[in-house]
Amino acid sequence: MEKWDVLEFLTWIPEIFTFPVRLVAWLVKGIGRLIGSIFDWV
Repeated sequence: MEKWDVLEFLTWIPEIFTFPVRLVAWLVKGIGRLIGSIFDWV
């Protein structure tokens, strides 16, 4: 039983590290698009 808990934890580690990276990338993309649309308005 404990072996499976360790395996489950190990599969979660990449998810924990990639989620903030994806979140930041999504925010940067969204802000970039927002700035681009603001410059289109000017």
